[in-house]
Amino acid sequence: MDTSAFSALAGVGAVCIQFCIQGAWGVVPAYLSELSPPSVRATFPGLAYQCGNLIAASNALLQTWFATQLGMGLAPALMLAVGGGAVVVLVLTLLNARLYPQRI
Repeated sequence: MDTSAFSALAGVGAVCIQFCIQGAWGVVPAYLSELSPPSVRATFPGLAYQCGNLIAASNALLQTWFATQLGMGLAPALMLAVGGGAVVVLVLTLLNARLYPQRI
C-alpha cells in the first residue's frame, strides 16, 4: 500500500473513531445537567468532569509504579490499572443497584 492510500485510510479511520467516541460520550454533560438539582445545574457537570480528571491524573504514576514493582513493561501495568478500574466500577454499580433498587 502506498503512502497516500495509507494516509487516506488513516484519516478516515480517525474520523470514524472520533465520531464513535463523541457519540458515546457527548451526551454525558447533558445527562449530568438533567441529574443535578436546579440550584447547581450550571456548575455540576463541570465539577463532575474535573473531579474525574483529578482522580485520573494519578493513572500514569500508578501504571509506572506497577511496572517497576512487577519488573515488566507497561503492558501488564496498563492491564492491571484498567482491569482494577473496571472492577471498581462494576462493584460500585452492583452495590448501588443492591442498596437502591428501582421500583417499577
